[in-house]
Amino acid sequence: VAARFGIVTSGWRSVEHNRRVGGMPNSYHLRGMALDVQRRPGVTHQMVDAALRSAGFVVIESLDEVDHSHFAFAPV
Repeated sequence: VAARFGIVTSGWRSVEHNRRVGGMPNSYHLRGMALDVQRRPGVTHQMVDAALRSAGFVVIESLDEVDHSHFAFAPV
């Protein structure tokens, strides 16, 4: 879903990779419950958020990080 709006630049991360990229020690990425999207020009954070929610994802974090969007999801 998110790939339609740009490039998914991060999903699951190892502890080492998370540390290298400056991720939070308790990042949802460490559990495979988050993704980051570098949006295409003209695509807003709100557009990606709405698409994920309408596809049935339970979004528990939705952050516009200016150069990308970050989303974390509730466990299934």
